Amino acid sequence: MSILKIRLLGRVQVSHNDWLTEVRTTKIVQGVLAYLLLQRHRTHSRDALTNLFWSEQNQQKAYACLNTTLWRLRLVLEPRGIPPGAYLVSNQMGEVGFKQESNYWLDVAALEEQIHQTLTVPYQSVESREVEKLVVVKLK
Repeated sequence: MSILKIRLLGRVQVSHNDWLTEVRTTKIVQGVLAYLLLQRHRTHSRDALTNLFWSEQNQQKAYACLNTTLWRLRLVLEPRGIPPGAYLVSNQMGEVGFKQESNYWLDVAALEEQIHQTLTVPYQSVESREVEKLVVVKLK
């Protein structure tokens, strides 16, 4: 299967094997994508997602908005040739999440890992190359 590459820092971008798809959808779609990725360690109830993103709507409208948003995310994350559920998952309880075990690279995760590695070094011995790695992660 191809590797999914996602950039949230700066302009939101999604690519499969370096075939770039710029996420040119609404801010809500980008927000849900970012939320699911930043909270990728767990699934989220549809109630929680509708309350977070569509709290001003009635329940029926909020669920319709969520379903449309998830459909749009699937088009970006799982285009033709990518099996459904490869990246965006839903469990028996209807909870939604990002499939953390999938083959993906996320700029935020790479930055988090580099920050974690840098913080394990005593600050007196941090060299400029460690700090430069933090900038390079964003540019990859």
